[in-house]
Amino acid sequence: MVTSNSFIEKLKAIVLANYTNEHFGVSDLVDQFGMSRSQLHRKLKVATGQSVSQFIREIRLDEALKLLQNEDVTASEAAYQVGFNSPTYFNTCFNDYFGYPPGEVKHQMALRAANGASDTSLEKPATTNKRLLAWLLIISVLVISYFIFRYFQQDSPDTAVVSSEKLKSIAVLPFKNWSGDPELEYVSDGMTDAVITRLSKISEMDKVVPFSTVINYKNSEKNTETIAKELNVEYILEGNFKLSGDKVMSNLNLIEVATNNFIWTLEYSGQWKADEIFEMQADVAENVAENMAVNVSTNEKTEINSRPTSNEEAYRLFLKAEDQFYRLNQYGMENSVKLYKEAIALDSSFVDPYVGLGRTYNVSGLVWGLLPEQEAWKQAKKYFKMALERDTLGAGYNSEIIEFQLVGGAFYYEYDIKNAELQYQNTLLRKDKLNYRDYGFDYSRKTGRFDYSMKLIEREIKRYPVVGDGHMQRAFILFMLGDKKSAIEQLSALDPFYQDNYFYLLETSKWYFYMGETNKSATHLDVLLKKYEDRPPIVHWLMAIHADLQKDSTKLNSSLNQLNLQYKNGNSGSPAWFLALYYCHIKDYDKTFQWLNRSYNNREVEMTWLMQEPMLQPLTDDPRYIELYNKVGFNVIKPLPAIAD
Repeated sequence: MVTSNSFIEKLKAIVLANYTNEHFGVSDLVDQFGMSRSQLHRKLKVATGQSVSQFIREIRLDEALKLLQNEDVTASEAAYQVGFNSPTYFNTCFNDYFGYPPGEVKHQMALRAANGASDTSLEKPATTNKRLLAWLLIISVLVISYFIFRYFQQDSPDTAVVSSEKLKSIAVLPFKNWSGDPELEYVSDGMTDAVITRLSKISEMDKVVPFSTVINYKNSEKNTETIAKELNVEYILEGNFKLSGDKVMSNLNLIEVATNNFIWTLEYSGQWKADEIFEMQADVAENVAENMAVNVSTNEKTEINSRPTSNEEAYRLFLKAEDQFYRLNQYGMENSVKLYKEAIALDSSFVDPYVGLGRTYNVSGLVWGLLPEQEAWKQAKKYFKMALERDTLGAGYNSEIIEFQLVGGAFYYEYDIKNAELQYQNTLLRKDKLNYRDYGFDYSRKTGRFDYSMKLIEREIKRYPVVGDGHMQRAFILFMLGDKKSAIEQLSALDPFYQDNYFYLLETSKWYFYMGETNKSATHLDVLLKKYEDRPPIVHWLMAIHADLQKDSTKLNSSLNQLNLQYKNGNSGSPAWFLALYYCHIKDYDKTFQWLNRSYNNREVEMTWLMQEPMLQPLTDDPRYIELYNKVGFNVIKPLPAIAD
């Protein structure tokens, strides 16, 4: 049986043999010791109260102290010699551990000599030893409690099973901006997103809530227990971030929701330099994984520790661009394009801005009129491919995600249904890749696979019971499945909570109209028009529909004129498609097909709704509809007219 002392000594010997190697870390210690990461973490925590990374770091700091006491080296030289690759981070850790900065070591020795101490060597202050005694006391109580618990639970074999099956799930809440400058919100949000991205690279994580979901809790007054319940997670990472000039400070806490205990904390101060920024992000991700007892593979560790750029200004511009993109309005899209390009100008090998540009052009072509749709797609493809080229150089971005964007874009802009169908069928075979948040959900509903669409939505709602648009999309699918009553009830329950959400107001205005709830449709449209200035083609179409219902010819002509102008100018957002839907509404079917053919000729993205568009269902037997249906390529999935057995 291995005793606690021999266990610690063996660990220490491995670290002492490798601590000068800056790449030596938790995964390397786990490999050399021959124990699983979670086992090592638990055993070391019981023996010393330390995490594995803390154990390694403190040995490095002890060795650094010896260097500074006995050799003529600077703090930076000591940092590099003991395996730190950031002197600023080393200074922070040293000060936290010993209670004074490394530059004061000689001064502290002189003070001891002046006070008559025969031994002027320094050691870790007594406050830390008190902390160790406290840990030992806590451990003693836990050990006694454990044996009492096991004694009374001998007849309950399921207890351990429940514990071991607890999901390794986490939400990183938006870091609070303590910079005192609202203009720097993009930095704290960007750092939140970066930590989420790094955690998402760890395959053993059962769930990492995406940034697009947690951003809903920015400035929320809800407590962590409530948020964790709504997001269905076991852990919460919260904290703050401060940028002042080129100085960075951050305080983070990892909370185990079941016990409401802080199981890991970080107090960080450093400089806004690329190597330090990314090292901090990687350190946070690895420590969070370790304290959640999540294994990180060697390849995942490499990805987590990747440094996408060495230019801190390029990174700052990228964060600004991301902030603008997530505003999801026309001005935000325009600003993000400019900022991504500025970041690339500073570092042409920085992959993330290329992906950002591809995504921005892709989305803006679908809705907002930054560029004509085909030009938007041309730009999106260009930047996605440039990202893939640079990704092969080892930038660490997930190429599979970019490839998925390319397949989805080809479906929307080129009507490449053959490849989209192939991707869809491959995804069905790889259940781990089922994702509500990629184009596959939209593809499934536009091709009539509503059972699959519902499966994805139900999975999304199970993961995020309260937040997100899953409930809204579920209502739409219920309607497509013929359950209009349930769909209306579900939307009515959601309405009071989403009156400030642009997309919710836009989509529900459309779908309420389809469901025959014209008053609710008009109400949501009115709220949208008062709160937002964006007027893509779908908004002018809805305005035309309601002007016709209200017999307001002035508003009707104005809306139709705007749609015609958007079509003439080649705006994105599918103006020809929505003109076709308007004429279908008033049962002028000749003009309906006239505009549908124009929509097809321009490769408008809304044409991908042709197979399932509710307003066009009365026309599905019309030869002109069947001709368009086959030209778009839906006959690959379901030939029309139906072929008898």
